Amino acid sequence: MATTSENDCGDGVEFTYEADLVTARDVASGVTASGTSKPIALSRLADALTLHAGGGDPIDDEKLFLDEISVDADAITIKPPIDKERLAEGYRERAERSRQLAEEMDPPQG
Repeated sequence: MATTSENDCGDGVEFTYEADLVTARDVASGVTASGTSKPIALSRLADALTLHAGGGDPIDDEKLFLDEISVDADAITIKPPIDKERLAEGYRERAERSRQLAEEMDPPQG
């Protein structure tokens, strides 16, 4: 079961702890990153926020980049997007179901 520490919430970063995984979420942007420890999650969140804000180095040669990180470019299949409204509805349904499951696991106090 995931838990969020109340003293980790605020204007900046919210931490969620689940088993051996720490997830850091920037409250303002909603950008998240995970790691096996709080420092690793924060470091990855910093990188993710930089990319989210348009920073980072551009990738000029995608195949070369994938080779450098040991990913077989030929094994990647990019599927065309399905109907955007249907896709959005699916995301909304999954988010609602996740919220319901979270409430069942940890009902609101009060």
